[in-house]
Amino acid sequence: MSGGVEVRIPDIFKLNDWQTRKFILIVLSALIAYDAIFLADKFLFKIPILPQLLGFVILTFIPGFIILRILKVQDVDRTQNFLLAIGLSLSFIMIYGLLLNTLLPHLGMLKPMSPQPLFYAFNIAILALLLVSYLRDRGFKLSSEFLNVRISPLMLSLLLLPFLSIFGAYVMTFYDSNILILVLLFLISLTPVAVVFNKIPKNLYPLLIFLVSLSILYHVNLISTHLWSFDIFFESYAANWVVEKGIWDPNQEFNQLLLISVLAPTYSLLCDLSLVWVFKTIFPFFFALAPLALYQVYQRIDFGEFKLSPILALFSVFIFVFFYGFFKVMPDKQHIAELFMALILMLMVTDVPNRVPISIILSFSLITSHYGVSYVFMLSLIFALFLSCVWKEKEKSLTPNFVLLFSVLAICWYMYVAQGDVFEHITHIGNHIVNKILEILKPDYRSGVTYLTYETPSILWQTYKFIHIVLQIFIAVGIVNLWISILKGKSRNDISFLSTAFYILLVFQITTTYGMGFDRVLQITLVLLSPFAVTGCLIMSELVAKIGKDLIVWEASQRFFAIFLLFFFLFNSGFVFEVSNDVVQPYCIALNKSTWEKWHVFNRAEVSAAIWIKSHSLNTKVSSLPKTVCKDSLVLAQYYRHVKDFAYFNHYTTSLPSGICVYLGSLLTERGKIPAVVRGEVEYLNLDKTPFYQVLSKSDKVFDSRSASVYYVP
Repeated sequence: MSGGVEVRIPDIFKLNDWQTRKFILIVLSALIAYDAIFLADKFLFKIPILPQLLGFVILTFIPGFIILRILKVQDVDRTQNFLLAIGLSLSFIMIYGLLLNTLLPHLGMLKPMSPQPLFYAFNIAILALLLVSYLRDRGFKLSSEFLNVRISPLMLSLLLLPFLSIFGAYVMTFYDSNILILVLLFLISLTPVAVVFNKIPKNLYPLLIFLVSLSILYHVNLISTHLWSFDIFFESYAANWVVEKGIWDPNQEFNQLLLISVLAPTYSLLCDLSLVWVFKTIFPFFFALAPLALYQVYQRIDFGEFKLSPILALFSVFIFVFFYGFFKVMPDKQHIAELFMALILMLMVTDVPNRVPISIILSFSLITSHYGVSYVFMLSLIFALFLSCVWKEKEKSLTPNFVLLFSVLAICWYMYVAQGDVFEHITHIGNHIVNKILEILKPDYRSGVTYLTYETPSILWQTYKFIHIVLQIFIAVGIVNLWISILKGKSRNDISFLSTAFYILLVFQITTTYGMGFDRVLQITLVLLSPFAVTGCLIMSELVAKIGKDLIVWEASQRFFAIFLLFFFLFNSGFVFEVSNDVVQPYCIALNKSTWEKWHVFNRAEVSAAIWIKSHSLNTKVSSLPKTVCKDSLVLAQYYRHVKDFAYFNHYTTSLPSGICVYLGSLLTERGKIPAVVRGEVEYLNLDKTPFYQVLSKSDKVFDSRSASVYYVP
């Protein structure tokens, strides 16, 4: 590569490969710096940025690097090493938090999930891990602890993408201008074209994947200064409950996942960061690592007749990242579970030392992150193992022991958090698995047929639908090619069998969907199906080449797919619809504020009203419109339990429980309208013409910020 300056820097991505003395010195220095900042911030004076930054570094990287050293995982691929360090750090926080929560109350510490107990406990844990690593690996030596990096204008340009994303979200939130976001989306759409014309060298592909993924996630996640989306509000309630109570209670139905009830509160408490910003900044960072792990998988396995080159593996990752399901909601339990799943898949196709214990640790983290994804993965593992046994494959990374262990961990975790009678557990385990899969498998109007027959409002929307149909055709052709290869005795590997299971899951969405909708299931299954879109395109290109007497060559087919990716992203991101003044997708909150109402984005006044109720109301219940007709109840769902703690009203409500606070969002306060379902359709009635207005007229207005108001029923 020409141009740029080559510099020699410490290889922090392989910190576990450093000489023992330097490794211990680096870890202790970072820990001492964090401890000093944390204690000063708590007891002396507030310090900006440093507690959050150092806390993030200590929690995200240090435990993982030490565990890798304990397991003697050294001299492996730099990207894999970095990903495993982060995955093990997150797993350590969840498992260690579980142990603290279980043991400390028996020692008289009733609030283990509080800042000071966590602070001292994590210091002890890191020092203990460091001692074990020293005893296990003190004689290790590596030839180099440095990395030669060429700083080029191209690399610096790529590093600007996340900053453009952050500033663009800021400008859109506070100044209602989407110019920077439009520039960002257009630049990202050009990356496949730049790659196919060799404008980006292969050694920068991992960096490109991470920066593009992070930029796409941040451009929507950082919209507003508060939470948006849907499920994240209910997950925030579980995390807030732990922070408020100082302990995790697995008996609470809403509180059974360590990702939400341990990991998120730990980052919030030890980084002195509100849970809102944990979900808006740290969780997207984690999810942006999933495409990077998938890139490692795609390069190392045969997909039918094809072994993907770095460019084709990169294009496969772009299919996963450019699909709107990747960024249409805030990353939550499902998305972080996908990260753990991607890391497990990466271990299945690589020769990492001691990968069995690492796989077990990551499997537990997957299971305690999201029931639906973990059970789908479990059934896919069983299916893949069955096919592997049918063909009597001798060399396989997927063993009966691992599948059995994963299944036992998944079932035992449910038994642990349910805290019930053993016989009752046995009789309800199957029902629980089915119900959690039915979060993905429940009949719903959002089936594939529904999307296919959706009446499009314009020719651009028709084109958008056509692009997705083409994607499905590519995937189908790729899967057919895979099975032709399998029947010929080739491509019989665990990833091929797992991919088949994922495709069967997707096919079921054609007529019936699984609760989350066709698009959400597609987002999950693209973890393994993305490469088949690329191989399917290449196969169809070869077919056309034969028919057209070699009019299409290999390079031309790659260029065609790069152009396909360009338009795929411009349509999925909403760029095309915004610049053409067409109807914009509801999830395009970074492009058009008119979508904020539909996609549950709240302004500062609405959030302040919810916080006021939580701070001042003595009642354990709150009143609002139901979520089926208005977003108002969602902003309250972080502080009040969904359904149980709500007394919903509608346009014909004539009475409410006394002593309760009534929340009115911007729709009712600013516009004076109240939604009503009339003959199956939502209509907006004048608030002052409804029976419910009489309830308000007899109540006391106790909070008013123009965009939101609160009434107290005497």
